[in-house]
Amino acid sequence: MSPKPVWVLDTNVVVSGVLHPDRAAGQLLSQAVAGHFLPAYDARILAEYHEVLGRRKFGLPAAAVAQFIDGFIAYGVLIAPHPILVGL
Repeated sequence: MSPKPVWVLDTNVVVSGVLHPDRAAGQLLSQAVAGHFLPAYDARILAEYHEVLGRRKFGLPAAAVAQFIDGFIAYGVLIAPHPILVGL
């Protein structure tokens, strides 16, 4: 059996998936829960997801945001990216 792919999910995809589970981004999140791929995260990614999902305009309760982050950790894989040594 080949290893599962590991994907980093853009914050816009995560927000859209949470807000609209019946649309493509929501189906992508469902694929992660079903084990078709492993969502990658580190502290910076989780902080961004938490900050954006917690914005008042989305109307998500803080407990729901925390539950999503906990679930993301449960289904994902912690990564340690290599530093970029080249200036952009």
